[in-house]
Amino acid sequence: MRVEFPHKFQAQRHNAQAVAPASSGRSVKSGRKKTVELTPGQVAFAKKMNIPLERYAKEVAKLDTRSA
Repeated sequence: MRVEFPHKFQAQRHNAQAVAPASSGRSVKSGRKKTVELTPGQVAFAKKMNIPLERYAKEVAKLDTRSA
């Protein structure tokens, strides 16, 4: 399968875009990660839906903390 579709098995992603999530207004310092890395698909989806990347990254961060 890897021989027939080498583009499907790329070892590294070079097109990821890091975006800092929007602040919630609180200045409480925590040990959480302060940046969220969005995949190219997530960036394209946010742009298509006219959602600011910071807002989309904030929602992605929320989902990550819920699943962790």
